[in-house]
Amino acid sequence: MGSNGPSAPCEVVNGGCPEDVLLHPFTVSATRGFLTLTDPLVDLPEEFQALESVLQQMPIRTASGKPGLIAEGRLAAVVDSELPDLTAQVDLYRDDLRVICALFRDYCFLASGYLLEPCHRRFMKSQEYGVGRPSLPKQIARPFVRCSEIAGFKPFLEFASYVLLNYRLDDPAKGMDFSNLRLVRAYEHGLDPSSSESGFILVHLSMVKLSGPLVHSTLKAFEAASKATTPLGTIEERTLLNEALSSMVQAVSNLNVLMKSIYERSKPSEYNNFRTFMFGIASESMFPNGVIYEGYNNDEPVFFRGETGANDAMIPLLDNFLQIPMPDTPLTEILHEFSEYRSCKHKAFLIFVKERSLELDIKKFALGSVAIADCEEMSDLVRESRSLWLQVLNQVREFRWRHWCLVKEYILKRSSHPTATGGSPIVTWLPNQLDAVLEDMVQVDATSREHDPRGLGKKSIAPIGDSVWRVNPHAGHAAANVVAESSKHMRHMKWGNRLALTPMAVVSPLTALLPKQAKLPPPFLWQCLRTSGQLSESCMRTLSREPVTLIVSILHVSHGCGVRATATPAVPLGHSTSGHSISNFTQLHGSFGALLRGSFS
Repeated sequence: MGSNGPSAPCEVVNGGCPEDVLLHPFTVSATRGFLTLTDPLVDLPEEFQALESVLQQMPIRTASGKPGLIAEGRLAAVVDSELPDLTAQVDLYRDDLRVICALFRDYCFLASGYLLEPCHRRFMKSQEYGVGRPSLPKQIARPFVRCSEIAGFKPFLEFASYVLLNYRLDDPAKGMDFSNLRLVRAYEHGLDPSSSESGFILVHLSMVKLSGPLVHSTLKAFEAASKATTPLGTIEERTLLNEALSSMVQAVSNLNVLMKSIYERSKPSEYNNFRTFMFGIASESMFPNGVIYEGYNNDEPVFFRGETGANDAMIPLLDNFLQIPMPDTPLTEILHEFSEYRSCKHKAFLIFVKERSLELDIKKFALGSVAIADCEEMSDLVRESRSLWLQVLNQVREFRWRHWCLVKEYILKRSSHPTATGGSPIVTWLPNQLDAVLEDMVQVDATSREHDPRGLGKKSIAPIGDSVWRVNPHAGHAAANVVAESSKHMRHMKWGNRLALTPMAVVSPLTALLPKQAKLPPPFLWQCLRTSGQLSESCMRTLSREPVTLIVSILHVSHGCGVRATATPAVPLGHSTSGHSISNFTQLHGSFGALLRGSFS
């Protein structure tokens, strides 16, 4: 708190600057967030018509509806015969970064298409990828590396080129309404706006469209903390912080709501039809010896990671702002490595957020953990700050849970390939980050209760119980069976009366989903489980004061990771033999989210 100068300067603008070709398109904006400052360039300059021609012929189904080069297995032959080395032409536009970024996008698509064409064709026949092409010809490699260097990217397909630079407006007057969005480049049927490939990319784009309020609220929170000269700040400064955190909660909530629409826009059964082209080189069986970019790196093999949603900047922004502690594991090292596969401007902003958050000690400031409020108004405002901070954490948890649901539905059900497109181990990668958020939520909750006996929720247990009750029918067959017998005559009863009839109504719908192998639940959970007859007063207090700790602990046990020092690991995530597998883990996360949404005052 109270530090006026950021650790490092970071350029953030208030809107688009279409007239400034020198301003990097990925400069972060308080209005457009992590989108480019203006819509990406669609048509390449005349000097690149040969490149344009190959790209238009490349997709499995072209814009005309006819089979393209990949469908016929002819992409490499056409590249060899029709595509010249355009490195000198790239240099002509080095001062027009909008053109350079468009070229980066197009060479990304061409390079991955060239390298992975044989893998895609083999996978569609045998469900095995085989081996990709071991080298990238100089007429792709040299101009690709050149425009990557100018624009500040690594020379490989990443989120920026696959999503953020890959759209056009069908009618410029209608803006970025989803129905008005079209892809510029595609591998399969993506030039058809109704296709799963188009839906997959454009839902991700639409999510980033919501990042402006996230950037704005982050800067607003920093402003509040930087003005403070006391541990809790003034009433005005604390109010400003809470406004920022409230906006942040809403921004990420909107993101999570939009994320659900991907199931409607992109069919899980069709994902593998275009997924192959997102794979990278590092840690992938398709490239056991890497790839040689002719004329680059002394013709030594390179090992770039592939396109992944982890390249996006929104959740990393929240990780950095919230100071979520990640475990010291090889999986976290991969997370750090992914941070290199972003625009130089996005990387700089994320570094700024991380350093500024630590410099201002904004977590301690928000949680009010270093001072006691001297009046009731400040006490209530600090309590609100703690509640909002935990709600932001919960939205990050929900995002990562939804991402895990997508992985399960789109990938694990349909492929045995052990690594994700970015080269991370697919079964353990997301839970590594998800567990970190859960652990931090427990710590924030404990700290908050230590400083305010009221905790974070409403004073009555009723809203908590009602929240659990509302999600029971949707928490899986096991939970539904628990409440089925009494649901008819209890549905319209108040929560207090329900307790008298079904003493385990709070915990049963959740514990019914635990794997049978789950061992040694935490002591306070045992307290709940051992309660017979009417819930004891102490159990009521536990559920009232510690909903976060209780449900997080259940979640930990349910997916086999255990709770540190209080539970023994059960079975590896996703490998339960009891019938309670990954789906139960995701159902429990849904219950937890509903519980939190209903229990904050």
